[in-house]
Amino acid sequence: MTFETLAEISKQVQFKQGDLCHLELPIKDLARAKAFYGEIFGWVFQDVPEMNYTLFITPSGQLGGGFFEPSEEMPDRVINFLAVDSIEETAARIEALGGKALSPKIEVGGHGEMMYVLDSEGTTFGLWKSL
Repeated sequence: MTFETLAEISKQVQFKQGDLCHLELPIKDLARAKAFYGEIFGWVFQDVPEMNYTLFITPSGQLGGGFFEPSEEMPDRVINFLAVDSIEETAARIEALGGKALSPKIEVGGHGEMMYVLDSEGTTFGLWKSL
């Protein structure tokens, strides 16, 4: 399975505003994590070296995510992504209700747009807009 195939699978799922659509897991040992999640849950993986990232898709194809290596910029915590109709409009609403943008809008290789944010309780999560 290739990155393009995973991206096509994700486009087939019609997420609505507020749906949980992607999960990022901090991983320090990629081979161990692939073996662990692949064996237990049947996840399929695709390395994306240019992004220093590994995508995964769950057996149903309904939810996927990625593994990232924790760093000073990307702390060692799980990040859930919620689907949105507009990054800009949702970010403005988040800020109006006491949250905060942690990153600018990030273009993801013709597949979508994302942004990291904090909610009003200080919890980090991500916004995702498919193209």
